[in-house]
Amino acid sequence: MNVYGEVPAGPKFDRLQRSLVLILAQWRRDLFQKAGRAPDQLNYVWFGPSPRSEPGIFASANSDAILIQYIPDSKSSDPDVKLAAGVLGTGAHEAFHAMGAVNGAPAWANESLAMYFAYVAVRRHLSGEPLQLFSELINAASGKSVLTVEREIEKGDQSDYGDFYNRGARFWAAIEAVLTVKPNGSGKLAALIKQTNGFAGLDWTNADAIAAYFDRFSKGRAGAVVRCYLTDDGCPQANVPL
Repeated sequence: MNVYGEVPAGPKFDRLQRSLVLILAQWRRDLFQKAGRAPDQLNYVWFGPSPRSEPGIFASANSDAILIQYIPDSKSSDPDVKLAAGVLGTGAHEAFHAMGAVNGAPAWANESLAMYFAYVAVRRHLSGEPLQLFSELINAASGKSVLTVEREIEKGDQSDYGDFYNRGARFWAAIEAVLTVKPNGSGKLAALIKQTNGFAGLDWTNADAIAAYFDRFSKGRAGAVVRCYLTDDGCPQANVPL
């Protein structure tokens, strides 16, 4: 991992960067049938705060680099909490995009998969307030089904895009729970991504096809998960654990 720019300094952030490298190396082993499909290095570019910008962590990724900017909140009593969650959680989220383990998927699947795998990584490497902050994002309330939001976005309305980061990520947690495949070091869902070469052949636009696809690897238990999270508005859903 090549890191450039205004990198967060201090022993804690050095440790988090090293943890991120370990996460990415494990994903490279656990998500890809052929190592050549995955990048063997990723570039992280940190930008300093811009004048009059809103506080927060902002990031984007492509196949060449991951761009991250942290703008601290002057009103926060502990700005390092959000930064710690950003270094590891946001760093992992954007790396999942850049690695390209699942290709040809729509926005909802790309964002929710990246968020779910970032959450799994955060659970293993963070604790206390940074973990709590990330968990609150995953467990935020969302009333609309994921595919309803996807259709709205395709029509130009992105007001509920954030639902992919919470309800969408919780969908993958629920799918992980019902899968019957043997897990690898990154879990059952990672093992399935590797086994199917990135969900090859999955029709992401058809809820029945998605249910049938995952039913094959869950003894028929995935269909109810697909209906609750992807097609039914207001369906009761369990929060993911800390």
